[in-house]
Amino acid sequence: MTTNLTLSEADFATLERAINRVWSGIAYDVQEFEPMTKRDRLEMCVDAGRLRDLADDPEADDLFQALCQRHTYIAVTAALLDRIHLGY
Repeated sequence: MTTNLTLSEADFATLERAINRVWSGIAYDVQEFEPMTKRDRLEMCVDAGRLRDLADDPEADDLFQALCQRHTYIAVTAALLDRIHLGY
């Protein structure tokens, strides 16, 4: 298992697209939970099958799950947090 993970450009692009789609759909509704960290925002997007259901992107959800099994959830979210922007 790897804890220091660098995502490929293709994997990052797939996940970024789906995460941003989820965030666009939930950002307004979760403003009441502010202040939230960037990690909080990311977890709201990737947890509970939201990449599959809200982003309508089973490929991204499958990729995220496979990466988490291979590298750990913490390593995958850390790699995403280094590069992704989730704001209002």
